[in-house]
Amino acid sequence: MTRGDEGVGGESPRIVVLSGPVGAGKSTLGKALAERYNVIYVRTQDLLRDHAEDRDVNLPAERRALQNYGDRLDQETNGAWVAEAVSAAVAELDTPPQLLIVDSVRRLNQIEALRNAFPRVDHIHLFAAESVLDERYRVRGESSGLAELGSYAEVAQNETESEIGTLEGDADVAIDTRHCSRGD
Repeated sequence: MTRGDEGVGGESPRIVVLSGPVGAGKSTLGKALAERYNVIYVRTQDLLRDHAEDRDVNLPAERRALQNYGDRLDQETNGAWVAEAVSAAVAELDTPPQLLIVDSVRRLNQIEALRNAFPRVDHIHLFAAESVLDERYRVRGESSGLAELGSYAEVAQNETESEIGTLEGDADVAIDTRHCSRGD
């Protein structure tokens, strides 16, 4: 699918992409938006797993394994794998959604590929101080469904994670979540 109005059934959904470091609140926001507006919520974590499964790749449910696999796909596709997977998911639907939330993008080229595939892409970047991210990461533990690393500092050793703050400059909206709670 290219940028324009030629999506499924002649219409393309509005795409809201979330970016930000681990622990910034992307999943909390994405799930809340999806519930409030009754829209489709897509996790790139699930897209990674689907991609691996389709290719008979053993992808352990581990934070570092997902980071490494995502980095490899970004290198191989110049970030286009997210747009390709979202486009395929939309194409499988009987009726295109008006809105679809993508949790989360990790690189600018992923956002650019989505913008080339869909006519309306809004980018929300979430951030918080590293001390807040570390505390949230520690409290979350393995409730993410992944074998997590020992600390946020270990997560941030990944090159993509360490550069995630640069996406704030591309965002339509940037939100400092340090004072936010799940109820906000």
